[in-house]
Amino acid sequence: MKKAPIKLLLIAAIVALLSFSAFAAFGGLDYMRSLFGDSIDSIQDQVITPLVKASADGREMAVEAMVTDGYVTNLIVSLTGDEPAEPQPFIAESLVIEKTNTVISVTPGGDPSENQLFSITGDFGMRSFGWTKLDEFSTAGKTYYAIDLVSEQRFDKANISLALNKDVADIELSFEIENNLSNAAVDFPAGAKSGETQLMKLQISPMGFLLTCNEENPQGGLPSTSIQVVFANKKTENMDVQFAGGEGATVGGGGGAVIVDRWQKAPLVTKFHGVRNPDGELVITGQFSRVINPAEIVMVVVDWVEYPVN
Repeated sequence: MKKAPIKLLLIAAIVALLSFSAFAAFGGLDYMRSLFGDSIDSIQDQVITPLVKASADGREMAVEAMVTDGYVTNLIVSLTGDEPAEPQPFIAESLVIEKTNTVISVTPGGDPSENQLFSITGDFGMRSFGWTKLDEFSTAGKTYYAIDLVSEQRFDKANISLALNKDVADIELSFEIENNLSNAAVDFPAGAKSGETQLMKLQISPMGFLLTCNEENPQGGLPSTSIQVVFANKKTENMDVQFAGGEGATVGGGGGAVIVDRWQKAPLVTKFHGVRNPDGELVITGQFSRVINPAEIVMVVVDWVEYPVN
């Protein structure tokens, strides 16, 4: 990472605002191409343009396009009228910032969801990393945003409600999303580890992954994870997750994002989140900068040990 112009933002709880350079074109597939590059073409049949919109207070909000793989969901949303002022940045009651070269670690407290432009609820406990303004599509009277969601449970269908901040306009959209994409899975054998963390199950979808682990003696910050994905054509990709360090009290959750100037320079995993449960279970989710084909994965490698894919 020291050789590439990449910044790694590590935050205990964040709303990530990523901005990738993109193609100046219009249409559902082009909106998604601005996020994933040409790799979105491999699942272009799953990119849909729903007719979901509502108006209030002189504004109209619409879902212009969406795609899901059962874990990760990406929405393109438009909002008419003047561009709303950006919400005030989340300032924690206790904020510790450490900066070393290109790595910034932030450990905030409080609720980062307050005063955000959008709020989202779903029936699968979905979490959002936030929204990104798409400058290349926005005009003086219409602003476009990319919103991503992550579920810790795979679904075929899910219901979502997307609400705009009432200070901007009282608009809420409710709609259903459907997943028709497959995923690859690894059931780790007893004794499989990443460092001191017991590996349980890994599920890799076209746009992200979900890893469940077990910790016998959880303490401090969430552990880092590095998994190499090997494809049938011998190509490899690395799924690397590095959380902010934590000393003393056990950290119950954390997340982060890799921010780059162009998606071509991004590592495979650009957003990630972890939840440490009281029973010792650790669940880590990650989102990809490009779409991959799980059917072509033959194995994963962790700490030099190879594990076959189901």
